[in-house]
Amino acid sequence: MANVKLIFKGSNHVPSSNLECLLNSKDDIFIKVYFDDDLDHESRFITLDIPTAVRLVKTLKTEIAKGKGGSNG
Repeated sequence: MANVKLIFKGSNHVPSSNLECLLNSKDDIFIKVYFDDDLDHESRFITLDIPTAVRLVKTLKTEIAKGKGGSNG
């Protein structure tokens, strides 16, 4: 298991927002959403098994393509 944590910063509209992703000890994808100034009790998270995470990625790609005016590319 790789020791990697990805943190995506929010858009220019809400730059203090963050989405953090990592692989937990049970090989689930752990996703945490929080603001820079939040205390730990203000964050929210979800864990996804690998097949569900793959489905999420495919869905995000589809929605991004729609937002760009394209197709399922």
